[in-house]
Amino acid sequence: MSVGPVKLSTVGDQFKDGCRIMSFIWTARSSTAGDVAEVRDRSSNAVLWEVVTDTTRTYLGISFGPHGMPAPDGFRLAELSSGKVYVYLRE
Repeated sequence: MSVGPVKLSTVGDQFKDGCRIMSFIWTARSSTAGDVAEVRDRSSNAVLWEVVTDTTRTYLGISFGPHGMPAPDGFRLAELSSGKVYVYLRE
């Protein structure tokens, strides 16, 4: 298991271990309204988190509370217009 957040910066980056996701944060120094970040489950290809910017400054995130979101087969970065996505894990 990794220490600290998992950093996803290139489409195709992935985390292969089963886990529970506590939160996602997407940050980009320069973005355009309509830029997209999308994280999917590795095995089912289901969307775990998708977000679209509405301005040119990006700092967007979500927290899943004390139990987190299960990702039993890990996750992968499916789309990223700019910046990096940080994934914080519970276990």
